[in-house]
Amino acid sequence: MRESGPGKALYPEGLRAESWGSSSATILKTGPLVSLNVATPIEQQVEWLQRHNPDYLLTHPTIVHRLADHCREQGVQLPRLKQVITIAENLKPEVRSAVREAWGVPLVDIYSTREIGYIALQCPDHEHYHIQSEHVLAEVLNEAGEPCAPGEVGKLLVTSLHNLAMPLIRYDGDHVEVGQPCPCGRGLPVIQRILGRTQNMLVMPLNDAGHCCHQPTLRPCWRSHPRSGSISSSRSPAI
Repeated sequence: MRESGPGKALYPEGLRAESWGSSSATILKTGPLVSLNVATPIEQQVEWLQRHNPDYLLTHPTIVHRLADHCREQGVQLPRLKQVITIAENLKPEVRSAVREAWGVPLVDIYSTREIGYIALQCPDHEHYHIQSEHVLAEVLNEAGEPCAPGEVGKLLVTSLHNLAMPLIRYDGDHVEVGQPCPCGRGLPVIQRILGRTQNMLVMPLNDAGHCCHQPTLRPCWRSHPRSGSISSSRSPAI
């Protein structure tokens, strides 16, 4: 459940495809894929999931957290579910716990971007991430521009090694914590955790609390606010 386009994969049927997509189908034979719009109310998402009874569930962490809490509270089981896969958002530890409590299955997180593709994948044996060094050159630097040691947090800079259309060199990404070498034996660099990124935002007065607008919503926020002259700027972590 990751489709977000207006009018796409709408309840009650959603969208069905005969494979998991060309990137998977060219490597191995998969089963069918069914998709539902992420804007669907949570009760309808649960009913749709029960109807399709999936083997794997791929969605955003915030959505799967709500799904797991709802299913646990209502006693809803997904008998065939083997694994939950999360994408697109920063994964908080409590989401893993909620998935285990609701369905008794592991959660696997994928760290990727639209610009780069896969950056790091969760280790099959642990909850940290292995940088996909065959695909990207990743650097984690401190404020002085020096490489971070294991246990230190720095800014991730990524260079794509296979983008033949538009080179992305030292692309500015999230703040991450460097991990110790992994005992699994794969030898790939380790990201222990992903903290999020810093982005420019506007802080607007809303009663007694500040209301933040990020880049895509700046224009409507500006137009709708009765006192645009009182808007101030800030730089806040999007974690």
